[in-house]
Amino acid sequence: MKPGQVAVQVGELVGFPVGGPSLRSGLSLQTAVSKRASVGVGSGVLRETEGDWLLLDTRVGVSVQAVSTPELVVQLTPGFTLPTGSVGAGFYYTEVSTASVDPTLSVDIVGGGTWVGIGQFYARVPLYDGSDLRRQGPYLSADGRLGRRLDKIVPFVGLGAVRQMPSDPVGAAADFTEFYTHLGGVVNLSDKWSATGTVRVPLWSTDGAIYRVAVGASLKTVFGKGRQDPE
Repeated sequence: MKPGQVAVQVGELVGFPVGGPSLRSGLSLQTAVSKRASVGVGSGVLRETEGDWLLLDTRVGVSVQAVSTPELVVQLTPGFTLPTGSVGAGFYYTEVSTASVDPTLSVDIVGGGTWVGIGQFYARVPLYDGSDLRRQGPYLSADGRLGRRLDKIVPFVGLGAVRQMPSDPVGAAADFTEFYTHLGGVVNLSDKWSATGTVRVPLWSTDGAIYRVAVGASLKTVFGKGRQDPE
């Protein structure tokens, strides 16, 4: 993106646990402030099977491209979450809402040419007891993908892991580990529009088969012509 442009992304994640489908929907906004830095905010809602609609926590972050070459891009995004969500709202295999303001860090790595490798790491670490008088444990996720550029389409396959560490007091909130595989693709519809689809299948979880499969889709567009970077 050019400075002054705004990217808008909407996405859906549908999980299929034993009791029936659950839906997680999100919206994020990101605006570039320079050639290598941008500011973003995002949130969403969740609806469990035959349940009520619940709000999720809001994420705020500043993304900086620490490395930017044609063969390698490394982006760091420090930030924090705001407790706008219903406490505990979320899927067991995704980040859930806390009742505290939590620091976060994302690291995204993309490298290669025709064959492209993608690595993603995310951490959220609650530092104090929330309004519910409990402190959720740190949430960690890591994901690796291998894709191939085919004109405007980049199909990929990958492996990932999620770790929700114990809460304080222990047992007051979820504690789990999951390993999964997923496949999907990114389609560049035009210069300013792109779509992404994924299918995620659990390989192993500490709580057994919580869900059979999760299907995700998102659509992203960029608004504005932008301005010349003053750097």
